[in-house]
Amino acid sequence: MDVLNIAFIGAGGFANRVHYPSLSEMDDVRLVAVCDLVPEKARETADRYGIPRWYTDYHEMLAREDTHAVYVIMPPMGLEPIVVDCLWAGKHVFTEKPPGYRLEDTRETARVAAEEDRLTMFGTNRRWAPVVVKARRRVLERGEATLAVGDFHKHRLGDRPYYDTDSWLRVDIIHTVDTIQFLGGRVGRLVTNTRRLYEWEAMNSYTALFSFEAGGCGVLCANYASGAWVKRFEMHGRGIATYIEAPQVARIYRDDNLEPDVLDGPTLARSDAFYRTYGYFQEGRHFIEYIQEEYQLGTNFTYGVKLKKELIYAIDRGGTI
Repeated sequence: MDVLNIAFIGAGGFANRVHYPSLSEMDDVRLVAVCDLVPEKARETADRYGIPRWYTDYHEMLAREDTHAVYVIMPPMGLEPIVVDCLWAGKHVFTEKPPGYRLEDTRETARVAAEEDRLTMFGTNRRWAPVVVKARRRVLERGEATLAVGDFHKHRLGDRPYYDTDSWLRVDIIHTVDTIQFLGGRVGRLVTNTRRLYEWEAMNSYTALFSFEAGGCGVLCANYASGAWVKRFEMHGRGIATYIEAPQVARIYRDDNLEPDVLDGPTLARSDAFYRTYGYFQEGRHFIEYIQEEYQLGTNFTYGVKLKKELIYAIDRGGTI
């Protein structure tokens, strides 16, 4: 399988910012079709990336186009039936996070993917950002992680969660939880404190303490009633620690030396383009390579079920596991 034919469902601003440019730069990918309910969006995107055909009905596109995989880039509500139709049509599928808003949606797409023997992936770009990958590798050279921390704060006072949903955690903070697990290992137990600050409609403060099966600990601190957008991670190991401000920089401290090794995101990505420094190109690259090799990614829909069932829903409820 030298070149993969890829079609898109969704031609919005986010897809055009990160996913279309990423795939258009890959020599072994051919973008063959794009579908969007808004004709102008589909046509403009097709023209921008030299895509030969555009549609407003994805059923027609699936029936007419010879594609190996479909990127379904749209809000999580209503995602499940479209993804299922793509899987039934024999296509591998990539979606953004979350892979369905409800746990039941993700469970159904995972079931159909297994039944149809199709490969799936949902985007968790932070774990693919070059500074995160490189810093994590440096810590693990000395053994298992002892502590992984994720801070994710925004100023969203008075706002409802994205897509007018009822949970910041399920539609946004999910990728921070995923990155903590990527740094520290599979979570065994957790204790959480979930709060609704300043009497807003939705929960907007999430704190969780994790214990990892490998023996380390993890901490999530997410506050959407804070002062500004702040996103950073820590990872600690034997005589080593890294402090990551993805996608720009990671600082690595070793053996009581106060002069850190500094990893520069654009240098590692060989580009200052957002979609390359922040991991979107790299996650797309992995999806393409796994299709070519025909084995499942770790961040497939089955993993999505586990992530949402065992972690996201427990944190959202302010519970324990």
